[in-house]
Amino acid sequence: MTQFNLTLEELKKLHQFDFTDRPDLELFRDLFVLQSHLGLRICDLFSVTKANIVGDAIEYSPIKTGNRVVRVPLTGTAKQILEKYSRPDAQSLVPKIPLTDYNKGIKKVLKEAGINRVVAIMNTTTGHEEHYPIYEVASSHMARRTFVELACRPISFSVTRV
Repeated sequence: MTQFNLTLEELKKLHQFDFTDRPDLELFRDLFVLQSHLGLRICDLFSVTKANIVGDAIEYSPIKTGNRVVRVPLTGTAKQILEKYSRPDAQSLVPKIPLTDYNKGIKKVLKEAGINRVVAIMNTTTGHEEHYPIYEVASSHMARRTFVELACRPISFSVTRV
């Protein structure tokens, strides 16, 4: 199977791609890059507030697994994106959008940015490997896999439990 997350180079390319003429796509791009730097599920990203920022990290209890606090250091890129969407009258850190719209938006921004590496996906019905450009199969969960890949690098950022 082919790597089913973005590489550091692909993530940088996406982050640097100019979407200023398409603010709707710029938001999808920024949310995906932010997720890739924080590792949060999209439901957790939409639920964290300014109160979850503690020093240079986000501390939160994941909605799905609950009853523990996770602390994720804020990278410089994450801080920049959070600052970009910060609104004095809003407690949420980023604008909330429907998950189906977000997943469609991710596909569009990856395609626009020219991130089209072919990945192999196992068809569970036929048992055969099928090949697709990565933008066709991308979703918010791919940002979490990208985070894990980057967090495992020796010089990358780290995640700690509190």
